[in-house]
Amino acid sequence: MGNVSQSLRERYRTTFEDAVDEMSIAQKKEMHRDLQHQALLLLQLESEILRILRKLSEEEANLRRREEFLELRRRAYVKRLDTASVEEQKKKREEEEEEEEEEEEEEEEEEEEEEEEEEEEEEEEVEW
Repeated sequence: MGNVSQSLRERYRTTFEDAVDEMSIAQKKEMHRDLQHQALLLLQLESEILRILRKLSEEEANLRRREEFLELRRRAYVKRLDTASVEEQKKKREEEEEEEEEEEEEEEEEEEEEEEEEEEEEEEEVEW
């Protein structure tokens, strides 16, 4: 009888080990499917990240071009302001020179008038 029970034990053990092996194979297959699915998701994620990076790179290039354009506009504007400022300063100098000339002319006229008045006074004194 000892032989029979040992034989039964071995048969049950073999069946159990086979069941464990089968379960393990099923788990391995399921795990393999999960890993394949995760790999697919990672590839999709990588593809999306690359798409976003390309878009960001394009946006960066656009911003750089825009910044360069704005810098050129700013320089042109500053140049125009400088030119306008120089012209305005010229105009002010010319106006100041004109004012000085006018003042000098007025002073000369006043001096002439004073001289004429003095001459008239002298003539009047002479006539008296």
